Amino acid sequence: TTLASHHYTSHTSTIQYSAVQYIMNGLYAVAGATGAIGRSLCHKILANGATPLLIGRSADKLSALNDELGGSCPVISDVDFSSPQEAGAKLTAELKGQNLSGLAYAVGSITLKPLRGCKPTDFVDS
Repeated sequence: TTLASHHYTSHTSTIQYSAVQYIMNGLYAVAGATGAIGRSLCHKILANGATPLLIGRSADKLSALNDELGGSCPVISDVDFSSPQEAGAKLTAELKGQNLSGLAYAVGSITLKPLRGCKPTDFVDS
């Protein structure tokens, strides 16, 4: 890890803080890699020195994301997380015993509105 210190001064206050930047290594699986959150995570993982394993349903979208990331990321496509047993079996077979350093599950969508405005069906349909 590396430590960076920052100092901010305005006319009303002074704020000091330290940020820890982690140097990562290994393979990090990102399920739902082509969505907004998954894509952002893949970029962050790569920027911090590790390799994202791109996982999703669409081979075309995963290939485009891999190109965007430089073309060297492993890809597992046609994974449907609506059946956890099938998804787990496919991932196990594709990984062939390779260890993961981490997993991000960014599959699906969420309702983006205030909770007080949500109905039960908003969560079922998400």
